[in-house]
Amino acid sequence: MTQKSTRQSTACAFLFSASLCTAAFAQTFPYPSHPLFSEPAADDVPCQLPLQIYDDRSLWAANLWPGGVVPYVMNANVNATNANRLRIAMNELETVCNVSYVPRTSESNYIMVQDSTGNNSFVGRIGGSQTVNLVSWSSRYVICHELMHALGIYHEQQRSDRGTYVVVNQANIQSQYYSANFPINSGAPQGTYDFESIMHYDECSFSICCPAGSSCVCPANCRAIDTLPAYSQFATSMGNRSYMSQGDKDGLVSRYGAPVDDAFAPNATLASAAPISLGTTYNMKLVASADYFKVTLTDYRTLTVSAVADNVWAQSNANIRILSAGGGQIAQGFFILNGGSYTADTFRSLAPGNYVIQVSRNQPWGGKYTLKVNGSCATSDLTGDGFVNDEDFVLFASAYNLLLCIDPAMPAGCPSDINKDGLVDDSDFLFFASAYDALICP
Repeated sequence: MTQKSTRQSTACAFLFSASLCTAAFAQTFPYPSHPLFSEPAADDVPCQLPLQIYDDRSLWAANLWPGGVVPYVMNANVNATNANRLRIAMNELETVCNVSYVPRTSESNYIMVQDSTGNNSFVGRIGGSQTVNLVSWSSRYVICHELMHALGIYHEQQRSDRGTYVVVNQANIQSQYYSANFPINSGAPQGTYDFESIMHYDECSFSICCPAGSSCVCPANCRAIDTLPAYSQFATSMGNRSYMSQGDKDGLVSRYGAPVDDAFAPNATLASAAPISLGTTYNMKLVASADYFKVTLTDYRTLTVSAVADNVWAQSNANIRILSAGGGQIAQGFFILNGGSYTADTFRSLAPGNYVIQVSRNQPWGGKYTLKVNGSCATSDLTGDGFVNDEDFVLFASAYNLLLCIDPAMPAGCPSDINKDGLVDDSDFLFFASAYDALICP
């Protein structure tokens, strides 16, 4: 929804019914579910969700955010869960185009996001503090819709070329909601009309046959928006709240540019894995669905991979993997909340050779993270004193004679099983011997 302003913007204000209704459009969800977002199941949409408008290839205001930098603050009434939801929606937009949402310090122009009784936002940067109101926190694309208004996007059905694709039936629209959401706007349209955009309303939005400020399943003679016969196949696409359309993404890129990756890009495939050094901490950004990095071990080592995400974006989304040079998975770690940070760790004792580190996501948003890969002989330091020496050899030899790692008297289970295959055998001896020659375990 957009919000009325004397400084160039449009307004939407919605009232909501607490009941549930079955919407007239079917939606599919191309990504796994996420614990922070109880997105409506296909065909079941809460009536109290604020009505959204399709702005696919987009209809743009002129007042954009310079450099794509959007300072923001959150009202104290935004709880921790909703703050995380907001940050994830921001990360999704940052993954799509070159915008950056940064916590406000002293900037004079910024958005202030607050918990409210409706969903609405000014269109574009209006100067000073501008409010983004949200109530439908569990719907990620309602949040994205309002943030896209603040970036400068109007509703799709307000495009000047809409008459080629749809008919807006003013007589069927609740009068108090017409002027803010349906009149043709003078903003600049980008690309072709997009029925699928998250900035487009569904056919019954604000219908006089629906509760005030709501959408519902309405009869044909009550529809607020009808597709023209040549585009009737897109009627069920209108009102999409399941994903950003390609037009949504293209529209954002047309105004703010493509998302900026880190210095190692392009490295989104196994074949393009970027070489990194052991023992160095790197600042990374996951824009593509995966980042790949190549490391080389010159002797037997335990490869340890650690990553730290800069915010909640990695939760139930990202993981790290150690892969063989051919792409086979060797070890895996998931990001978990650890002392206020989202961290992922994994390790495996490996023979000399080339290996690949993969950082990937399964949701449509990425984010910034740090990555550090170490190669040490720590697993051969069986006594834990920082050296691989005769004392470790005695422990290793006693287990080596057993072959099977089943002796309950072995400290910490069976540390002599260095490659963790359940046996203490020749392969473990190679790891141990390599470290034993080094004596000091870096």
